[in-house]
Amino acid sequence: MRLSITSLSTLFLLVPLLGCPPAEDADKDTADTAADTDTDTDTDTEPGPVGDVPDYSFSGSVTVTSSLNGEVVCDADATLTGTNYTGDCEGCDFAVEIDDTITRDDGTADCSYFSKYSFIEGGGYYDLIMAGASEYAGTYYDYANALLVGYGVSYESYGYTYDYPGPYFGSVAYDGSPYTSWTRTGDDVSWSLTYSSTYDGYVGAYYSACDTVEDSTATEGPAGEGGTSTVDCDGAIADVWTFVADGTGSVTIAIDTTSDETAFDPQAWVNSPDGCTELYADDSFDCTFPPPEYQCPAFDLESPEAGTYEVVVLGYAKSCAGSEAAYELRVGGAASDVALAHDDIASYSIESFTLDIGVTGSGTLTAE
Repeated sequence: MRLSITSLSTLFLLVPLLGCPPAEDADKDTADTAADTDTDTDTDTEPGPVGDVPDYSFSGSVTVTSSLNGEVVCDADATLTGTNYTGDCEGCDFAVEIDDTITRDDGTADCSYFSKYSFIEGGGYYDLIMAGASEYAGTYYDYANALLVGYGVSYESYGYTYDYPGPYFGSVAYDGSPYTSWTRTGDDVSWSLTYSSTYDGYVGAYYSACDTVEDSTATEGPAGEGGTSTVDCDGAIADVWTFVADGTGSVTIAIDTTSDETAFDPQAWVNSPDGCTELYADDSFDCTFPPPEYQCPAFDLESPEAGTYEVVVLGYAKSCAGSEAAYELRVGGAASDVALAHDDIASYSIESFTLDIGVTGSGTLTAE
């Protein structure tokens, strides 16, 4: 059984995303099950305080590092250039709009740069503002000697784009913070984040998000060759099917229910010949035998490369007609040799992970 973290990029996005405006609740989860790690001690999401801000510009740099179980994920340097922020920030000693330039990046594609601490845009965060205040009144707490970040945030969820331009303000560092520190000596400023945590995380079986896993756009349940099998209604058991694409044309895949008594809500994903998960599907077409809620998944692989593909099938657990979940897998188009490679395997396991994060920045303010 090949085990991998479902999405490292999701894992590292979760840290800075805490504290942003909440997304609308989605009706169903995707295959992402990476653990949540919170280093953000301030959950302020309202627009920042009003008031005039002294005029400053800023020049500095920042280094971002992180590792998961000792393997490097982030290792980057950036220069930061700040121009005077002309908006409102009551009580702020300075506020500058930050532009970043990456000067070295030896990390992986899963690095999010921890934008709310590094002031490097990424992970949906944009229009970053660096500000300092001797006293800052947050939503739940008042902070002394606070370094603040202002930001807008934009992200996609279930095909929709959510954009919150803000600026929203929160604390990066403050007196008494367990993870962060910052100092201002004259016009020289410096700040840091040091965080380490060991936690248990869900690991999906036969799910390896080497890059972004796209949602399937198929809307029909096409015919094809395949077979039938069963899984459980709790989503704890999965089947792994294989087929061979000959590389001469498109391939269609459908997972459909087989009776009223065993109807359920299936989900599935497709792994390419290199073992990377590339497509996820849940509600694509009306099942032949509808479950109490939701639909059946399907895929349309346009011009896939030649090789052996995997299709992982499991229940979603929210919608089952009975205790057994039976389905039919159909593969059509330029494909052959459809086979049930692994029957009734555990769909996930729980493993221990150690996450280490470091952000170190410094620079100089110049009065305008």
